[in-house]
Order: sequence, then structure tokens, then C-alpha cells
Amino acid sequence: MPCKCSILLPANALKRIQDGLPVGRSHQAAYRTHKMNLGIALHLAMLEEPSVRMDWVRRFYDMLSLQQVTMATPTLANARKPYHQLSSRFIDTVPDSLDGIYRSLDSFVKVSKWGGGMGLYFGKVRATGAAIRDFEGAAGGVIRWIRLVNDTAVAVDQLGVRQGACAVYLDAWHKDLPEFLQLRTNNGDDRMKAHDIFPAVCYPDLFWKLAKEDLDAPWFLMDPHEIEMVMGYALEDFWGEEWEKRYRACVAEPRIDKRVISVKEIVRLILKSVVEMGTPFTFYRDTVNRLNPNPQAGMIYCSNLCTEIAQNMSAVESVRTEIKTEAGDTVVQVTTRPGDFIVCNLASLNLGRIDVTSHEELRSVVRTAVRALDNVIDLNEAPLAYARLTNAKYRSIGLGVSGYHHMLARNAVRWESEEHLTFRRRLLPHQLRGHRGEQRPRGGEGLVRLLCGQRLADG
Repeated sequence: MPCKCSILLPANALKRIQDGLPVGRSHQAAYRTHKMNLGIALHLAMLEEPSVRMDWVRRFYDMLSLQQVTMATPTLANARKPYHQLSSRFIDTVPDSLDGIYRSLDSFVKVSKWGGGMGLYFGKVRATGAAIRDFEGAAGGVIRWIRLVNDTAVAVDQLGVRQGACAVYLDAWHKDLPEFLQLRTNNGDDRMKAHDIFPAVCYPDLFWKLAKEDLDAPWFLMDPHEIEMVMGYALEDFWGEEWEKRYRACVAEPRIDKRVISVKEIVRLILKSVVEMGTPFTFYRDTVNRLNPNPQAGMIYCSNLCTEIAQNMSAVESVRTEIKTEAGDTVVQVTTRPGDFIVCNLASLNLGRIDVTSHEELRSVVRTAVRALDNVIDLNEAPLAYARLTNAKYRSIGLGVSGYHHMLARNAVRWESEEHLTFRRRLLPHQLRGHRGEQRPRGGEGLVRLLCGQRLADG
């Protein structure tokens, strides 16, 4: 099966290149793109059976050169290179300890070094003025740590290829929320600003329920460390009705210090930040955990930079530090429990370059893209051992869409029309249908155990 001609490089230019003749500067650039696409296709097909490998190379090359699918930036940048970190997005749960905070920062450095984007959940870190080893008022709060993340994102930029990118998440009841909502605004104390990261808030249903029913209702902000010390549980570990019950119990507990602000004032700060800077992003924690396919295996605290990932999360834990002698040398061995350090592998369909009226073409492109993403999981040179473990356990992929307006224009469909709604309803079932039948049989034993565990939990 011959490769289709790239839309970037006309056939006459290809012929001149094959004949060793010079081509124009624009065609030279397109030829470099052609070589890049071919290199990526060859890389993504490395693990295919030899008898069909070149067929997959052609399919991968066609979807890239025809711009039907856009692979994630780390895949485009690092495939075909000696160190091939191909995954797009990572999420870490930041523990409430110096060792844990700096371990998360170190993880972000390694992810950012190879082009990955990061989501960091700070909901477990104690608030400003909290006690440290019973010394009251000692904690500096989450903002100071977020500033370190901000500076790291600027400093570690993949040799100038791509600036570091990170979203930081905080719960709507965290005591540092008002300062968090002003992280990127242009007024106030610049020592409490972080202009290069993306703040996001994790909202429980109760907050917006109160906003709808009574904007003047009080909203209680509390320190997660103090809650755990007084109540014996971490409030952020619950969701839905159970969370609401425990939240109200914390509000009623006189030993827990509260920062009381009206719902209206919180909403005002949110809107002010959104209007000025486009943030904070929004994460509806109750909705996401309600839809969690593996609730028996953990909790989803937050999402990533683009809020398209929802997987069970847990922090990396220190187990012990030992001094040993190996081969006559003294070594220090640090042992950690890996937790769930989230990884997702992403690509996007370019609907404007696909004949979406052809079920066969759409089906073929989707299957090829999913096959490529599945290969990314096994080919990936993950920047962290924690990431390798989670990637193999969940084998998570995300296939998004772009070029939606282009698609409507190509099909002469007006945006504000009933035809648009009908067209969309007809398209999406085909696009969203699984199509994972094109996977190679491999791995996934951890995911099978998770799914079986859910079936047992459901009876």
C-alpha cells in the first residue's frame, strides 16, 4: 500500500527531490516536515510484528502528513531521538512534608526537562499560620511553595524547546484560597504572585449549591493539617454526601480555626481573576469521582494542565533511608512507596482534515490514532520510575478533537442551525465508539485487576 502524498509537499516537489534537483525554500521546509513525520511513524511502529510493521508505518505517516491527527508535543519532539519521553501529561499529589514537597518539585523538574506538562495537587499542604511540630503560626502556606514551582517552570524548558507548564490545584475550602485566587493578578504583593503557572480550584457541589441559593451564605476555609489532627481524617479524601457530612462536622468543631468569607466574596475573587487572567481553571471533584470507573481503587483529587485527565491519585511516600555497603562502597538507599503518579498519553483528531461523512475513513483514522497512542505507552522512556509504573498499570490514553469549525465549513453546515445539531449527533457516536480493537495484545494486567475489582465491588 503506497503512502499518500503529503498535503505539505506537492508531488512535483517530491519528484524533484527524488531526482536530486533543487527545490524552493518553502518546499525544503516541507521536506523537513516530511522527514520528521516519517521518523515519528517509524518510531511508533517499532514494536509491531515485522510482517506488518511497514503497513503501520504507512498508516501512521499518512495520518500525520495529511494532518488528520496531531500527536502530543512530546511525541512529536522526542520520537526518533535517543531519549524518547513521549507522554504528554503527568499529575502528582504533593504531600504535607518538606521531603514530599521537594520530591514533587524534583519530579516536576524531570517531567519538564523532557517536555511533559504537570498538574500538582496542593490540597494536602498545610495553610499559612498552621502549626509545625506544635509551633503555632510557623507554616508559610501553599503560595510560597507554588512560587518555587513557578520558577522551576521558567528555568527548566527542555533546552529552550518548550517552556515548562504546570497547573496547581487547591480545594475550595482550603484556608489559603483567597491568596491563591490572586496568584496571577496584576496588583498586590508581587512576592505572593506566580505569573507563569496556571491555578485551578477543586469545587465540591455544596459550594455552587450555596452560590445558587444564597450568595451571602458563609463559606468556611480551614487548614487540612489541623482537620486531620483534630478530626482524625483528611477531609480531601472524601467526596459527595460523605464529604459534605464531614465538612459540616468540621465547621461545627470549635477546636478547628476557620476563616469565614461569604460565598459572594469568593465568587467575586474568582470572576476578577478569570476576567483579568483567564484562570483559575475549574475542577468539579464530586462529579468526577461520581464517574470514576475504579472508585474502589482510590480517589481523584484533581486533573492536569488541560483538565482532561481523571485518574485515581495517591502521593509517593517515604518508607525508609538506609546506609549500606555495596562492593566496598558506602551508599545511601532511599526507599519510597510509589503511589499513583498519573500519566496520560494524548493525541487529537483534526476533524477539518477528515471526511467525517465517511464512516470508514473516520473509523480508520480513529483506530490508527489509538494504535499509535497504545504504542506510545510501551515505547515511552518515562522520566520517572513512578510514571512508568502508573503508565503500565492504567495504560491511559486521551483522543481529543480539533478543527471543529473547519469541519462545519467544509460540510457547509451553519453554526446556528438545527442542521448543526443533527450533524453533531450523527458524528459523535462514531467518533466516540471505542475502536480499541486495533491494539496489540500486551500488558494491561494491572488495569484488568482494577476492572475486575470494580465488578466485584458492584456485586
